Amino acid sequence: MYIFMKNIFVILFLISNSLLITGEIKKVDYEHLQSMCFHANKLVRENKYDTALYFYDSIFEYIDSIESETGETTTAEFDSLKEEITNHYSNFEKIVVDLNLTFDTEDKLSCFDKKDFNLIKKDSARNEYTPFPHHTGIKKVNKWIDLYTNKRRESAQLYLDRSSEYIDDVKKIFKHFNLPEELAYIPLAESGFSPLAHSFAKAIGLWQFIPSTGRVFGLNSNWWEDERKNVIKSTIAAAQYYIYLFNKLNDWDLVLAGYNCGDVRVQRIIKKHKTNDFWSLYSLPKETKDYVPRVKALISIGKNPEKYGFTVEKELFRHDTVMLDSCVNLNVIAQSADIDYEELKRLNPHLRQWCLPPYAENYSVIIPAHSKIKFRNKFSKFSHKEKYSVVSYKVKKGDTLEKIAETFKVNPESIIDLNSITRHNLTPGQFIKVIEVPMKEKWFNDFNKKYLTYNDGEEYYKDGKKKIIYKVKSGDNLSMISKKHKIKLTKLKAWNKIGKNNKILAGQNLVIYL
Repeated sequence: MYIFMKNIFVILFLISNSLLITGEIKKVDYEHLQSMCFHANKLVRENKYDTALYFYDSIFEYIDSIESETGETTTAEFDSLKEEITNHYSNFEKIVVDLNLTFDTEDKLSCFDKKDFNLIKKDSARNEYTPFPHHTGIKKVNKWIDLYTNKRRESAQLYLDRSSEYIDDVKKIFKHFNLPEELAYIPLAESGFSPLAHSFAKAIGLWQFIPSTGRVFGLNSNWWEDERKNVIKSTIAAAQYYIYLFNKLNDWDLVLAGYNCGDVRVQRIIKKHKTNDFWSLYSLPKETKDYVPRVKALISIGKNPEKYGFTVEKELFRHDTVMLDSCVNLNVIAQSADIDYEELKRLNPHLRQWCLPPYAENYSVIIPAHSKIKFRNKFSKFSHKEKYSVVSYKVKKGDTLEKIAETFKVNPESIIDLNSITRHNLTPGQFIKVIEVPMKEKWFNDFNKKYLTYNDGEEYYKDGKKKIIYKVKSGDNLSMISKKHKIKLTKLKAWNKIGKNNKILAGQNLVIYL
């Protein structure tokens, strides 16, 4: 009911939002805001606090959209109405604090929104799937259990500790699709439950999607965001992928194998061996033959860690979302949520830049649940210039998209996204929007110094340094290249995700920051 009501309010907001005209506030917008405020107050009087909170959310989302469309040009009438709504919300906030209210999230997904995650199409199709086979008595599974309870015990404990923040939401998503709960523990093997995990095959996130598979299941990956790192969206994509694989292979062991090496390959090997028993498919790749028992071992440990001598302190992580519009500065969001920029980025690891994408409308940003009730009041105190990381630029003769991007130290695609233009239709005298890099801000530079590493490897803007592409020549090695450009070898490897073997090839492009 809670999620259903929230979605109704979002739909109401979207319908209303279609009435907006850039630079203009229409009478129907005032009437709509007044109507929503009246209903929110009615819900408070009826002690329906959960519903009132989300109704107030939709009101402020609507106000944010008006302000982002019209800039700082608003009328006295609008400002008066906004102040009235803010006062009503402050009274509601006081009631919540005085009554020491908490909003129940036990059966609800934090950050779960059907319109964002495209669950509506097949929402009614709840298939029945066979139970997940355990096979804990199989020698190959026991070998991996022994390894993780002894030699790799420290790693297993780390994975279990990380999982405590995400496992409940992951389980709820798989329950939504009527899939076996055991699948929720697979990230223990895939990523150690780290949303930032990535491989040399360019697989990223909790579920280690490669770019092409991520796109198939609706995960965006661009300069602004990488949804493979979005825990909720990537888990929904993983659930849909497992459904696809089960429909093809009809056996969970084979599904695991298909997830690792591809369903077509598994089907071809089944045909070759004339059996669908995974344990008899000896011509599968060695990695896959190890992957399935390793996954099953970690599932056994994840489901019952105490049995294997692990202790997992179950801290209750209460997250919630606020919905905001394009180019909102993340540091302003962090301050409004009483957390720092680094923590906001940790909660939203898919966000690659310092502001929300320009195409963001009603964009869900995760914040601590306890800070949501006061978020809107704090957010409203920031000026339009502080909230939105956008400046206006007048195109000069001889300007190109790349030249402007270089001047502002941003990606050319960001200018295209922000202005809905092509690379070749710039006209002298034309005004375009460009995001402004907060290069003088301590919070921004501190974060980028810390996180432009192999641990993440994203193309964050770094200390105003220019990014160049170096093409490896015959006879080059990493040490020579690092000395030539006066950079540290470790940084060169980090920027380019180069492993211990230091292997590079002639013709390969390397990213370097100067």
